[in-house]
Amino acid sequence: MIAEQIEKDARRLDEIIAGYNKEANRAKQSRDEFHRRASELADRRDKLQKKAKSLSAEAAVYKARRDDANLTAKECRARRDEWNDRGARMRASGGLGDIGECKSQANSWHQKAVKASEDANTAHEKMHQLYDEADRLRAEAQKCHEQYLDCKRGADAEHTRYIQAVRSIERVRENLPDRGRSITSPRLIAMKRYSRILPVFGSGSSRMPVSLKFDFSRHLPEASFSVS
Repeated sequence: MIAEQIEKDARRLDEIIAGYNKEANRAKQSRDEFHRRASELADRRDKLQKKAKSLSAEAAVYKARRDDANLTAKECRARRDEWNDRGARMRASGGLGDIGECKSQANSWHQKAVKASEDANTAHEKMHQLYDEADRLRAEAQKCHEQYLDCKRGADAEHTRYIQAVRSIERVRENLPDRGRSITSPRLIAMKRYSRILPVFGSGSSRMPVSLKFDFSRHLPEASFSVS
């Protein structure tokens, strides 16, 4: 019966559009999830980079302290050596002069040189610790950035699938009879189509020419989509 064919065709139209709607919704949800994850990764990446920059700046301070301490230690060793040389000259001249003062001054500058060297080593170790931590954070930030790019690519791919599904729905509807009118229900469209046939073949006709049957394959897009 024609009425049964109308119902069958209408259900088929419903299934086609529902399938594309399902694919569009799935792609949209997946795209939005990729965007959410990308936003989280970008935020974490930026925080890691900011922390690494702060640590590098702190390490630069310790580097300056180390360099100053090394310079101080060098100057103290030079003064120590001067007093040692002065004492040696006094001993060579038969002990003329205050050799004890020379020893005392040489020892004082030696202690200062040792203290400055220790400060330099402490600053050097702290500097390296900070630089190493900054490098570790930068490496972690780079991983976040790579994952961020993966999420962005995933979001773009899902958005493309979403657009394709929406356009497939539009193609199905645009290729149906009476497109552009207010009737959009597949069942009403099918009934409108077959209403043109009924006056010719009669409501009791159980068969119709094959050429007048609705060909659904014409209205399917070339690209196929898996609907899960």
